[in-house]
Amino acid sequence: MASVTGVVGAHSRGPCFTAPGFLLTPDPATGSLAVGAASGVPGSLRTAFRIRTAPDSPVGVGMLQAAGPSTATPGRSRRRRGGDGGGPRRAASEAAGAGGRPTGAARAPVRWRVDVQQWPREHPDDAPPPARASARPVPVLLTQHWRDVVFVHWEADPGAVRHLLPLGTRPDTLAGRTYAGLVAFRVAAPRALGTVPTGGFDEVNVRLYSVDRQGRRGVVFATMDADALSSVLAARALAGVPYIWSDVSLRSGPEGAAGAVRRRLPGPPATARWHVAVGDRIPEPADLEVFLTARWGLHTAHLGRTVWLPVSHPPWPLHRAELRSYRGDLLPAAGIPHPPGPPASVLWSPGTTAAFHPPQRVRA
Repeated sequence: MASVTGVVGAHSRGPCFTAPGFLLTPDPATGSLAVGAASGVPGSLRTAFRIRTAPDSPVGVGMLQAAGPSTATPGRSRRRRGGDGGGPRRAASEAAGAGGRPTGAARAPVRWRVDVQQWPREHPDDAPPPARASARPVPVLLTQHWRDVVFVHWEADPGAVRHLLPLGTRPDTLAGRTYAGLVAFRVAAPRALGTVPTGGFDEVNVRLYSVDRQGRRGVVFATMDADALSSVLAARALAGVPYIWSDVSLRSGPEGAAGAVRRRLPGPPATARWHVAVGDRIPEPADLEVFLTARWGLHTAHLGRTVWLPVSHPPWPLHRAELRSYRGDLLPAAGIPHPPGPPASVLWSPGTTAAFHPPQRVRA
């Protein structure tokens, strides 16, 4: 844990926070306060951060988040008050920072301490995760057969999606890039505790890729549309995953795989339609294909904490595919800007059988 101490004051563009190596200034485009790193910052820390502001605080409180790509190891910071009294609002109106203009009567600046918690580099050179699960955890809480699976992925800016991930995780990357995926499949013959049937359903999820401080690399579901209300209610209550009751239609045949979604409850309306042509089997998946499909768990926020839910399954049998058509707003409805270009990867799989295991708490 590294700490720096700075001053909350005024800046020509508004309130700022200055410290050795740090300067925090408003970002009008996002309503956030951007922290730029200057000289003297340890090389193991990111060179840029962004702090989300509270609605009633012009200075901002909470967690520093990534503001853009960096060549250094990501970091996360929290601010808490120390030294002199006062609060963020008072600091912004009363103090003056380096190079800025006073916004009120000249008074003593309010000092704060910034604690910077470092992220370890868990996987050097952005290598993909292992193609096979290292071991099958026990016990098994739930089994599902995933059938006729369509994977469509677009590149995403890690800084643009980081706020969608739960506390204690950050975007997982491959060669500096992360991805947003639309994944559609049939859930067949699910059984709780290996014996109790829970009923199958069709699902379409929008997902992102995450890694935590323990190096566990998984997925974060931004939304999960399913056509079985009982499964939606159970999954939301027991695991905290964002299932939404929707009309989902999936079909596959000689011409490929197609599907459609129309959202019901909860949340704002959203729809999508797509058609994928299926090609040859992939004998040896490339790094990107492994990165997008070899995920041995998921991160989710549940009951005020972040948990890791391990998942085990055999490696996916993957086929090349081509996205013939797509119309919809599932990604924007999940808070992910829809990429303007074509997808970076389109895959299809006949499926696999997955097992879910007891959740583990993620260290924030």
